[in-house]
Amino acid sequence: MADDQAARQALIAEWTGFCERLRKEGQGLLEGSRGELTSQELAEGIRHLGRLAVHSLHSRVEFGDPDFPRFHRVCDDRNRWGAPHADNTYLLATLRGDATYLVRGHTYGRLAVFGRLLWNNAPDFRVEPDGSFKITLSADKAVGNWIQLDRAMRGDAGISGPFPGLGGHLMIKIYHDDWASEAPMPWMTIDRIDAEAPAMPPPLSPGRLAGQMKDAGELFTQTWDFYEEHQNLMHGMVAPNVLAPPVPAIIPKLKPELGGTVAPLVYGFGYFQLAEHEALLIESEVPSAGQWAFQLYDRWYESLEFQNRQTNINKRQAYIDADGKFRAIISREDPGAPNWLDTNGLQRGWVLYRWLHTEIRPTAKATVIAFKDRWRHLPSDHPQIQAQARRQALAERDHHLARRFQQ
Repeated sequence: MADDQAARQALIAEWTGFCERLRKEGQGLLEGSRGELTSQELAEGIRHLGRLAVHSLHSRVEFGDPDFPRFHRVCDDRNRWGAPHADNTYLLATLRGDATYLVRGHTYGRLAVFGRLLWNNAPDFRVEPDGSFKITLSADKAVGNWIQLDRAMRGDAGISGPFPGLGGHLMIKIYHDDWASEAPMPWMTIDRIDAEAPAMPPPLSPGRLAGQMKDAGELFTQTWDFYEEHQNLMHGMVAPNVLAPPVPAIIPKLKPELGGTVAPLVYGFGYFQLAEHEALLIESEVPSAGQWAFQLYDRWYESLEFQNRQTNINKRQAYIDADGKFRAIISREDPGAPNWLDTNGLQRGWVLYRWLHTEIRPTAKATVIAFKDRWRHLPSDHPQIQAQARRQALAERDHHLARRFQQ
C-alpha cells in the first residue's frame, strides 16, 4: 500500500511538473524570453508550445511502448514543428535494441528513407513483385532486408541523441513529390516478433505513467531549447535576405562546414526580413535528376500552413523559365507569378531549399526588391497567374493533403 501511495504521489508530481513547464515557457514568451515578437509571432509561439506538448505526450505516453510499437505521424500538416518538408510524411516508432521487429509496407512508387537517426539511408532493400516489402530490425544479422539495432538502446527510457526524441526510434520519411498522383497512399506496420515479446501490454499503473510523464516533460523542454539553439546557429551562418550554400542537416554543437558534401540530401537556407512594400526574389539553377524544393518557415521553425496556402514549391510544381532557371517571389501579397511563396502575413522567417539525389547542388540567390517593381526583375515571357488559376492550384493542393493525412 505504501508503494502504491508513493507511486500516486510521483504521478501527481510529474503531472504538475509537466504543466509547470508549459506555464513557465508560455509566461516567458509574454515577458520577452525569446525576444521581441509581433502579435502574430506571439500567437504562433503559444500554439507552438501546445504542439510540442501534444507531440511529447503522444511520443512518450501513447506511442512509447517498444514492446507494442506502432508508427505514428510526426511533423505533419497540423503539428508542424521541426521544419518538416511539405512533400514528406514522417513516421516514428519506439524500439528497444534487445528485441526483433518486422516492418511491413508498401510505398506505391514513392521514395522512402529509413533510419534510426539523421535520415541515414538503409541498404538497398529487395521489394516483392507486388511492390510490398518486409524489413527485419534486430541486433543480430537477419536474412533478407535488415537494419541493425544497438542492443543497448531503449526508446522508452530517457531522451537521447543529438535530435531530441529520435534516439531509440525508427524514423521513416516518405516523399510525395507528385501531388497530382491518385495512386494509393503508402502504409507501414511494425511488430515485435522475437520469442520474448509479451502477448499483451500490462494495465496502466501510476508508477508507469509517472515515468512516461517525466520523459514527456523532458522531451518538451529539450525540443523547445533545441530548435532555438538550431536557429541561433543558422543566424550566425548567414545574414538576413542571403541564402547560404547547401549543407547536411545542421545540428547544434556539430556545425558543418559550408560547401560541398557527399550526403544524398543537403539543405540551403536563409532568413527573410522584409518591409511591407518589399519582396524577396529567389533565383537558382535547377538539377534535372532527383528531387528538390523551396519552402518557408516561421520564427519557431515551423512550416507555414501549406494546405491552403502556397508556402512551398517542389520540382514538379515549379515553373522554370526559358533560360532554365527557377525564379520565385517571397511576399505577403500575391505577386501574380506562378512561383509565389506566401509568407502568410509574416515579415520575417526562414526559407529552406533542399537537393536530394541531384547531380548539381547550386547555391540559390536572393535579392530584395520593391514589390511593385517585381515584373522588372522577371523575364519578359514569365507568365502571370490570374486569381481563378491560383484558387484552382490551392484546391488541388488541399485535395492531395487531405488524402495524404486523412488517416
